[in-house]
Amino acid sequence: MKSPRTKLSYKSKKKVIAITGSTGTLGKKFTEKYKNFFYLKVKFDISDKKKLVDWIKKKNFDAFIHFAAVVPIYKVKNDKKKAMEVNYIATKHSGLTYKIQKQR
Repeated sequence: MKSPRTKLSYKSKKKVIAITGSTGTLGKKFTEKYKNFFYLKVKFDISDKKKLVDWIKKKNFDAFIHFAAVVPIYKVKNDKKKAMEVNYIATKHSGLTYKIQKQR
């Protein structure tokens, strides 16, 4: 099965962006404003490093944007562990995309 990047790059010339948090406030606004891209929406918890690495290896995209976050502050205070996983660890894991894509 061909990746979306392969299909789109030659037919529609749209850049492919992998995006987390596409259903949140920032993610929605971004995808609504920039409609000239094809979005690969990450639909799992990227604090799961193995799952993220496997996903990145299977997909081909031009950019990775991480908008997922636990907000507002009262939610962070109510579940500090979850906030740490999403707001810090998942952000740290999203940095792996560059290393993995560079190896291709």
